[in-house]
Order: sequence, then C-alpha cells, then structure tokens
Amino acid sequence: MKYSLSIVPTEENLIKSLNDDILGLNIWINRCLNVFSKMDNSIITIDAKWGNGKTFIAKQMEFLINSKLNAEFGNADVELNNIKNLNFAEIPLKSSYAIYYNAWEYDNDNNPIVSFLYFLLKILNKRFNTLNFHAVANGLIKNVIEKITDGWLKIESNPNKNDIEKILSSVITSENIKQEIDKLLQELKSERCNKLIIFIDELDRCRPNYALKVMELLKHYFKRDDILVVCMCDIEQLAYSIENIYGIQNKAYQYLDKIIDFRFEIPIKKIDYLSYIRYKTNNEVNSSYFFDMVVLEIIGHFNLSLRNIDRYLCYLKNMFIKTNKTDGDIFPIKGLVLYLFIPYYLAVKLFDEKSYNDLIKLDFNEFIKFSYRENVRERIKQIYNYSSYDCNNEYLDSGLKTDLTQVMKIINGEKIDAKFIISKNSYYIESYIDVIKEIDLLSYFSKNMEGLKQNE
Repeated sequence: MKYSLSIVPTEENLIKSLNDDILGLNIWINRCLNVFSKMDNSIITIDAKWGNGKTFIAKQMEFLINSKLNAEFGNADVELNNIKNLNFAEIPLKSSYAIYYNAWEYDNDNNPIVSFLYFLLKILNKRFNTLNFHAVANGLIKNVIEKITDGWLKIESNPNKNDIEKILSSVITSENIKQEIDKLLQELKSERCNKLIIFIDELDRCRPNYALKVMELLKHYFKRDDILVVCMCDIEQLAYSIENIYGIQNKAYQYLDKIIDFRFEIPIKKIDYLSYIRYKTNNEVNSSYFFDMVVLEIIGHFNLSLRNIDRYLCYLKNMFIKTNKTDGDIFPIKGLVLYLFIPYYLAVKLFDEKSYNDLIKLDFNEFIKFSYRENVRERIKQIYNYSSYDCNNEYLDSGLKTDLTQVMKIINGEKIDAKFIISKNSYYIESYIDVIKEIDLLSYFSKNMEGLKQNE
C-alpha cells in the first residue's frame, strides 16, 4: 500500500481508467474525438477549473488518437474495442497523430517558439523513427541555418536544443518560421500522418506574459488545414492573465475570441461522485450508504475539485484502515465519530482553516450549518433515533454541540467526565477514545510510516 494523491497517466492507468469509466466521461470523450476528426485549422479550448482532471483527460485522448494511428500502421498492441461507452473502432480519426505539450514545464524559457519547435522536432523524430524522416528533419534544420546565416554557421547533423535556439532566434520574420513549419508538416504527410492534433496543457498556470506568447504562437504559426490545437485550460484564469498584461478590464474574452475558435467544457457537474467515492476508497473503508452520503455532502459543501476529492479520499481511506479495526459495533457512537465527525473534521483541516480553528475552540456553528444539509440532517436523526432521543432541531443542535465538545476535548488531550448524550453507557465511549485520538493526521501517518515501508 502506498499513500498517493493522484493517478500517474501511465499507459496502464490510462487503459484502466477508460475501462472503468468511473467518472462517466467516456461518452463525452467519444464525442470529442468524433468532433476532432471533422475539425482542422482550428484552435479549441477545453475548459474546467483547476484540479478537475484536464491533464488526465488530455492524456487519455492523446493515447486513444495515437492508438488509432498504431492500428493503421498494423502495430496495435492494446485491445481498445471493448471499452464501455467508447466506440473506439468507429471513431473516424484517420492518420492523425497527437502530441501533448505541457506549457508550464517551459515557462522559464523566454521564447515559446524556440521551446515548442524543439519539443515538436524531438517528439516527431521519436515517433517517425525512419531513416528518411531523420534525413528530412536534419536537412530541414541545415536549410534553415544556411538560409538565415548565409552558410557561415555549421552544426552537427543531430543538433541539440542550444543549436536550434541559435537558429530559431535568428529568424527575422514570421514568414520564415511559417515556411519551415510548412516544410516539416509536408514531410509528415509522407510518413502517413495527415493531421497533427496538439494538446496544449497548463496554460492557466504559466506566467501571464508567457501564456499569451504561447497563444499568439498558436494563432500565427499553427492555424492551418492539417493541424488542430486543443488547449486544456481554465478560461477564467486565462482571462485574468490577459487583463493582467494589457489592463483591458472586462475585454479579455473579446481578445480570446480572436484566437479561440470553439470552446468546450468538461461536464464535471454530471459526474457520478457517489460511484467515484466507492471506487477511490477501494473497499478499504467499510463503506455504507450512511458513510457515502456524508462524504458526498462534504464534497458539495466545500465545493471540492477532483484533485481535492482525491486528496481528501486518500487521507480518509488510510485513516479508516486503522479505525475500522476498532472493537465495538455500537452504531450511535460509531455513526457520530466515524461516519459523521471524522469526515467533516478532515475536510476542514484540509480545506477550511477558519472552520478548523473554530472546532479547536469548541465553536461548532459552522458544523451546525453543515448539519442542516438535508442528507446530513437525516444521518444525524438516525444516530439520535437509535438512542430514542427527541430529534427536533433544537434538541439535535444542543445534543450535537454537547457530544462534539466531548470529542474535541479528547482530540485536544483533555479528560472528559460527562457521558455522550447519544449513549447512556460510558463503555461505548471508552471503546472509541483511541479512535478519536487517531484523528490527528500527522501523527497517524507518522505512526504508520514504518509499517508502510515494510509492506511496499
């Protein structure tokens, strides 16, 4: 077992995520790929807020497009025809090759043209690994050098990035660059690649001036019939970048409209988060409808992104590996501590510092607001009904504050004298004191790290 906050987009993980379709996005991905097959000479943005899976989706699409090309070359080594909600065999992408470019990784470079063309040459040389293509690529570079420097600068036939930077930084006009890109793309067609689909990711994380340079690079040099550019970004953040640079308040979207042809949105709101919770906890939490519903309400209450949901469920899952081993099966105490308070406590500790500080000070007003969410209120009534306690709102609020005061005193290392309202037998409390003490995240992870290393 390893503690991990995200899934690395390896080929194995991409295939598994597509097969599982746990986010229910395969139908949407299928539609996108069908649209891509009919588009070129366009710049598209796929919009979603930070942390909502843009990178992983881009890698999924890149993988599917290139797998389609591999099948055309007779090199298909992965079975993709049986993926649910994704009719891979019928996706009409013909002789298209996809490239994923993380703009943020090159944010420190001053010239995005140099960085991107170097990246493009490197990837294409790797993909079309034939003597003919190598000769074309090397010949293309030498022709650029001779054209720009009148032949006085000579380099090796396999240039490195510094050599290319010297060349490209000497290009005097935009037309020079366009001509050389045209030559490269014409040679690609001879390698049975009729269309490039370029995914540009993380623009919204780049320095504002660099992000704009990349957008202008795409507009000036890659708007052509055999190229489709797909920018994965948060449009709102990109608009802020433009306002920051040009000071054009409320006109940033007009500027973007001059560059972007079409905008699509990842349908985050349609994701089946309940299935996602169960998938991510992977049976390591003794999951129940009670637990799942509370976690689902927490995701909505704190408006968590997919990245934060992954982070939250990782902590929660690993904490429950410990707490689920605790003796005792009394629902009221277990329901309050394990299935209600721990999920909320963990959420505020990770995502809401003010509410967390309120809890430490035994101020439960924010928790009471959370408890008024319809599903949460029903869970609380179930807890208190088990002990035949009056469940109107006044009594519930008072009981919650009293019982949560007991829980927080235990967390803060204080002794408690009173019993929980929901239980008349203090034995139930004693069974869960060790569980409550384990709520501290850092101490939990540090205590279990040695055992973790041994189990890897």
